[in-house]
Amino acid sequence: MTEETTTTEANDGESTTPGRVRANKEDIAHDVHRDYPKLGTKADIRELVDRVFDIILERTANGEEVTLRGFGTFSADMFKGRSLTSPLMKGGSITFADQLVLRFRQSQSAKQTINRIASEPATTKRAKAEAKKAAKKASEPAPATTPAPATEAAPAAAPAAAPATTPAKKSKKGGTRPVPPPPPAKE
Repeated sequence: MTEETTTTEANDGESTTPGRVRANKEDIAHDVHRDYPKLGTKADIRELVDRVFDIILERTANGEEVTLRGFGTFSADMFKGRSLTSPLMKGGSITFADQLVLRFRQSQSAKQTINRIASEPATTKRAKAEAKKAAKKASEPAPATTPAPATEAAPAAAPAAAPATTPAKKSKKGGTRPVPPPPPAKE
């Protein structure tokens, strides 16, 4: 198992990997077993989850649409084969055969539920990133702003200070980006 898909029994299936954004069939079986332990053993529930997905795949492969109310509709579409010329191969082409592709259209209620959950501040990625940034900023010490003590003998000519704003450079994407100020001169 990779670290990305590792879960533990001790924390009720919650991921031990920070920032995890995936769940697999094992995680789904674990959650069902946690919520409905009377359905059977965890192995029985894993077989049940596997069978549900197998049935969906079998029916869509036979041309049926599988609709799960409040969730969405699974269907299979034919992806027409084609031949493409590859610029990497001199005079060669790549041929793709006809194949069935699994499609999923979410239901209106599933769309509303996902958007409602995603709009909650504690679960949005942006809110998490901003909270992490604020915590990092709070833990950093403030830069020292006290001036250096004056010495009796001042140097003959001090180098000119860099201007507060530096000219912008053209970025690779066509916009402009600020140029960082030059490092302080060493004495």
